[in-house]
Amino acid sequence: MRSSIAPLVWIVPYVLGSELQGDFHVVEPAALYIGHPSQVVLASPAEVSGDASLRVAPAGVGCAIGAANSVGTRNSTHLTFPRILVQMVGRYDICLCLQQCSVVGHLTAEASRDCALGPWEPQGPCDRPCGGGTVSWVRKIQHQPTGPGAACPVASLLLRELPCNPAPCPPLEVGAVQVVPETPTAGQGLQMVITGLYFEADRDALRVVPDGQPCSSGDAEDITAFCKPWFSNSTYWRCGHPEELVVASAGKYGVCVCDAKSDGTEVDCSVGSSFRAVPFTFEVVPEPEPSKLGFIAMVTGAAVGGLCALAFCWGCCVRQTK
Repeated sequence: MRSSIAPLVWIVPYVLGSELQGDFHVVEPAALYIGHPSQVVLASPAEVSGDASLRVAPAGVGCAIGAANSVGTRNSTHLTFPRILVQMVGRYDICLCLQQCSVVGHLTAEASRDCALGPWEPQGPCDRPCGGGTVSWVRKIQHQPTGPGAACPVASLLLRELPCNPAPCPPLEVGAVQVVPETPTAGQGLQMVITGLYFEADRDALRVVPDGQPCSSGDAEDITAFCKPWFSNSTYWRCGHPEELVVASAGKYGVCVCDAKSDGTEVDCSVGSSFRAVPFTFEVVPEPEPSKLGFIAMVTGAAVGGLCALAFCWGCCVRQTK
């Protein structure tokens, strides 16, 4: 009868006899994979003298028909057999042959499996409604490889950033501008909240100008740095907080929301271009000074209180004298 196991390197005669003495057992591998040579390591209770070979036979058939391989390396604790090869899926007896052959363990032969990946899928929506944005695409691992199967790609190769929504945005539209507090004080902080459509907080610009001057005025102050993109979206723009955005001088000011060019490369607020001047002004009042009248009233009150206290004490003294 012909064995279903392909010959390995050479076949040694099967010698009948008693079981091997000592605790020989398989240390590695956990499994064999068909068509792929494996290294089998046995734990050895003592140093083995003489030739030793390993046979791999279908479970229950016996070591006589197993294919064999010579010893690769040995030491006082292990026997190592390289290039053990099987060609069929199933359970196998591992036979160690010294002066006789005995089963010292069992291994299962499996088909190896490559890493399997799913299709590319978007991880979320485009980060811009228009004007050219990006969207993250991911590819998930459906199952890990087994045995010598092809490994999965590293995580960085399973993520892509792809362009999306390339159409230019329409000109921005401003609905309302709110300043908090409504009447700021010079030298103190304020916050602006702007609502509208088609804002691009990381591309558009916000400027404050003295009332009546154009947005391109040399006196215009760009406050875009105080507008955090992560607090904004295409319809809502929030700029500053009381510790950051401060108007130093009292007076009336205009607010200019400057639209980025369609390609997003430059913000243009020059007269006659794509800037949008918001018809909105706010007034910054001077910081209040202490009132002289209030100071006089405070001094007068203190003097009257002192006289009353003196009169009260005088009355006490008079009663004690009587």
